[in-house]
Amino acid sequence: MASPIRPDDWERLFAVNAPRRGGPLAALGYMLIACFVLGAVAAAAIYFFSVRAASDARFYATATAFARDVAPGLTATAAAPTATPVPAATVAPTPTVAVVTQPILRGGNMRSAPRVVNETLLGLLWPGDTVQMLEGLDSEGTSWFRVRVVSAAADRPAAGVAPGTEGWIAIVLLSPP
Repeated sequence: MASPIRPDDWERLFAVNAPRRGGPLAALGYMLIACFVLGAVAAAAIYFFSVRAASDARFYATATAFARDVAPGLTATAAAPTATPVPAATVAPTPTVAVVTQPILRGGNMRSAPRVVNETLLGLLWPGDTVQMLEGLDSEGTSWFRVRVVSAAADRPAAGVAPGTEGWIAIVLLSPP
């Protein structure tokens, strides 16, 4: 059997113009670069989720304070009502709820359902509009209220939802900017 070592190996592999094949130092360099990139991605993810958690905590603290202080008589429901018939003998009388009116502090959209899609858009509410609170609902992590517009703000810059219109608004319209 012939020897795998050729006499011209030294000149072929280590000449000035020989092809570079890396080696242990190149592999170490590539591993350090990969670790740096993965560490930067992990740090960015941790930062993003910690900022998001702090933002969510502030939002839910505001929503809880609003529900406790401003709208204590509202009934909260967990899902949209279903069309299941209930026998007349088992229907309990509806409790009397105090009428709560609230000024809109931030302008925003009124919707026909507690979802953010184009099909549910009814129109704009402007800061200073007054609404009557009818019902509360938590849907997909957002607090929604079914409201009736009582009066329009005197200084509306453009047309908005007409008084008497009923629809859904997110709680952020009722919180200070």
